[in-house]
Amino acid sequence: MMKFTRSILLLLFLLTIGYACDYVEAPYFENHETGGEIEDVQSNVLILDFTGHTCKSCPKAHRIIHQLTEVYGDRIVPVAFHLGYFARVSGDKYSMDFNTGEGAELESYYNFVSYPIGLVNTLSKNSLSPYPSWATESAGILEKEALIAIDATYQFDQVASKLNVDVSLIPVGTLSEECGPNLRLAMYLTESHILAWQKDEDVTPMDVENYEHNHVFRKAFGSIWGESVSLDDVGISNPLLLARSVTFEDSWLPQNSSVVLFVYNSETMEVIQSILVNLEI
Repeated sequence: MMKFTRSILLLLFLLTIGYACDYVEAPYFENHETGGEIEDVQSNVLILDFTGHTCKSCPKAHRIIHQLTEVYGDRIVPVAFHLGYFARVSGDKYSMDFNTGEGAELESYYNFVSYPIGLVNTLSKNSLSPYPSWATESAGILEKEALIAIDATYQFDQVASKLNVDVSLIPVGTLSEECGPNLRLAMYLTESHILAWQKDEDVTPMDVENYEHNHVFRKAFGSIWGESVSLDDVGISNPLLLARSVTFEDSWLPQNSSVVLFVYNSETMEVIQSILVNLEI
């Protein structure tokens, strides 16, 4: 029944979305041990949305992500990178600066020619996809077997404005031989519920003053490409444990923030598992 309902919702997505683009000028998985296995670990979907506040077509992509999270909840793991031409600060209206050094690095690597554009469960530059395909791509990935369980707990030091995150990685499926030596873990800090100007071609007037910007990338825990990890000799009784931290800037609100964690294969650039940790502070 659940698969049937999701199929109907997916069909409605595909029937209702339009297409447009602007061109450039605590524990988070259920851990029930049964005979040395972890149950209830599901595959999630990482969606990287490359956007900008003066991109009039980009809210279409934002709405697709919202619809997907309404259906699948935290199994959709979104990150919105504001970068490039349409993320430039200009005038009194578009004075909010969402740009980051990491975003500039991604812009250089992917060489975007249109917005909105995104990546669904991959970092491969050959897999950039327009937002009308995100629902179909996500539905297929969500049906796949989970291969890695990611767990994360956190503490926030309010005096130092520092977030400390403890991470646990456990393989729960069979990783291919070529995948094992090429695993990387990336961790991002995002912020939601930011009210600022945004162009939106679907409303009048097109300049929206209190547009709600969600899943905005703020900072990486280390490199934007993450760090190498090994799951050799790792299991339920001896998970891979890591401790990482990030410091907030004064304008960032911890209560509106989230941590995105994902493991990917650096050879194929395919994402193997991801989780979204919404901070409760």
